[in-house]
Amino acid sequence: MKIKTAIANKLLGIQRNIADYLNGKVKLLSRQQLKVCLVVFVVLFVAASVLAIIDSFQHSMTKPVAIKTIITEPTDPTLKRIHHFRLYMDSLKVHNAIKYDSIIRLRPKLMDSILTIERINHY
Repeated sequence: MKIKTAIANKLLGIQRNIADYLNGKVKLLSRQQLKVCLVVFVVLFVAASVLAIIDSFQHSMTKPVAIKTIITEPTDPTLKRIHHFRLYMDSLKVHNAIKYDSIIRLRPKLMDSILTIERINHY
């Protein structure tokens, strides 16, 4: 928790330094120059927003929506064992890479076979 607080305080300090620097630069501008900067900023922002809105209407119906199938756990006991074995291998891959690599080295096509069986049985 102390690390988070230290990082947050450091970032706030950097933010304060940048804000002070920019405020110093803005103080050098006249009132007329500030108005011109504001108008330019607003015009650019409005133009970018209008272009984004127009672009969204032009391309709104061109991209199809992909619907994922719902994955359910298998009911056949053998398929359940295969499914749990795949979950176990996925867990090994994350938590014990050495053991996972040794299994894959001995059985290089094992995970391909497991995935093929799962695809054939639609789960």
